[in-house]
Amino acid sequence: NANIKVKAFSYASLRPYGRVRAYAHRTAGREYGRYQRNHAGKRNARHGKLYTWKGTINIKNEKYKLDERPIDPNCGCPACRSFSRAYLRHLFVAGEMLAMRLAVLHNLWFYNELTARIRQALDQGCFQAFRHMYSQKLDGRI
Repeated sequence: NANIKVKAFSYASLRPYGRVRAYAHRTAGREYGRYQRNHAGKRNARHGKLYTWKGTINIKNEKYKLDERPIDPNCGCPACRSFSRAYLRHLFVAGEMLAMRLAVLHNLWFYNELTARIRQALDQGCFQAFRHMYSQKLDGRI
């Protein structure tokens, strides 16, 4: 039929995952890794997954309802210095935008600190020991 129009293919028409894959094929691994770190950290934070030096926590869990500790006691971000896990959980449960903003702030701060520690380990020539020490901790859940 002559009236059928065929839409031209473009990466922009793909779903977000497809766009990320297309981006990966066009860029060097380092740039893609930086993009994924920042994107994943923000996306996970918006869903309540927070990174700590002992593992990840899902702040929406009931066990944080009365937890007055900071997200990560070893973190210096404004969210950890000023707010408790219980308050952040309350914000998520109430659907407040502040919850997502504080969670994203914390995760980006964490990733910046992680990158700084990786650079320091590389400069000191002890990256393998650093990786061995933190790989399982950071993949675990609290």
